[in-house]
Amino acid sequence: MGKLLSAQQKIQETIESTVGKAEEQYLLLSEKSAELTGKFHSQNKELATKAGCKLRELNVKAGDALAELIAKVEKEPTAEEKVIEAVDKAADATKSVVEKTAGKVKKVAKKVEKVTKEATA
Repeated sequence: MGKLLSAQQKIQETIESTVGKAEEQYLLLSEKSAELTGKFHSQNKELATKAGCKLRELNVKAGDALAELIAKVEKEPTAEEKVIEAVDKAADATKSVVEKTAGKVKKVAKKVEKVTKEATA
């Protein structure tokens, strides 16, 4: 029976040793995993920051380009263009007044002609 007891103790010692080594390896791998995760996290954070900066720069450039384009499309009229517009409006108003006055003059002329015919008849 001594041989069986001795074999059992050797097996248990081997298992205990193997469990200890496995536990040690697991802890080392876990530590390495945490270390790598930390590195990946810091690299990811750095890349995210750089990407954010680049996107902000791109947004500013796009905004400037669009502002220039909008300024070209919706440009403020120059002094000359304002004067031309005012003259056009005045011309339209004058034309309207002249047309109304011409209509009244024709009516008056017809009345004068009618009165003249009646007076000479």
